[in-house]
Amino acid sequence: MGNLNHLSILKTIAISILLILCITCLPGQESEIVFPDSSKWYFFELSGGIASPPQYRYYTISISGDTLINDSAFRKIITTETVITSPEISRSMEMIYLGAIREDIQNKVIYFLSPGSSEEQLLYDFNWEIGDTVKGRLALGFGTPDTIVNIDSVLVDSQYRKRWTINEGYDIHLIEGIGSTYGLIEPSPGDILDNSSIQLTCYQVANTPVYP
Repeated sequence: MGNLNHLSILKTIAISILLILCITCLPGQESEIVFPDSSKWYFFELSGGIASPPQYRYYTISISGDTLINDSAFRKIITTETVITSPEISRSMEMIYLGAIREDIQNKVIYFLSPGSSEEQLLYDFNWEIGDTVKGRLALGFGTPDTIVNIDSVLVDSQYRKRWTINEGYDIHLIEGIGSTYGLIEPSPGDILDNSSIQLTCYQVANTPVYP
């Protein structure tokens, strides 16, 4: 009887170890904040106020290779855009360098480096809790800095990813593996009224839409 109990305990321990190993080896467990190289974001921006006609801007952001800056590995991001100011007037621009991003997986933060700058800025902190003040590049707008008002999950390519609500007025969210829904690197307007409205219309990986 003693041997049977001993074997039962060993079996339970072995199963527990296997379960732990399976959980820690699940895909994405250590890379939820990292953008795949084939990532592509599609945005729509509406600007213009009472005194000026509306202007529509459609643009994409994508990753364009690696670069070494200050002995740290960054990834370059570029944009292409089409701006429509009236039915008769539009202009298109391609391959504009926006800057570079660096993902610190261990600390779950992402940094941004503006073109021509040597000092990186905090872009996203995936450790923010409800009530925390948004800091870094997203807080560089002219309005009052935002605070995290809600944290929940959203379905991204059949997996649930954590989502932070940054600004309810402009419907700005931060999503693990996707980033900010307000132009990716754009500062939040805070409490300013009549600022540009920016929406993430699609996020693709390897030319396949995964969100929304």
